[in-house]
Amino acid sequence: MESHSLTLDEACAFLKISRPTATNWIRTGRLQATRKDPTKPKSPYLTTRQACIAALQSPLHTVQVSAGDDITEELKCHYSAEVKPG
Repeated sequence: MESHSLTLDEACAFLKISRPTATNWIRTGRLQATRKDPTKPKSPYLTTRQACIAALQSPLHTVQVSAGDDITEELKCHYSAEVKPG
């Protein structure tokens, strides 16, 4: 890792993601990180800015989405301002 490491909270702030998301990215391999003390399973994670940038550029877990996908029928409105309910 580079000489300046980031804590998990610093990485979350840099990436603008939540702590659970960052932990998930580490578990799935999207964000590279190491434990401060690898012999302790609860030791805090450390990562780098380069690893954060690489995680943002990673195509892992991305799905193309289109607003019109799989819409085959018109959805009916449950309430109209022109018609009183009841």
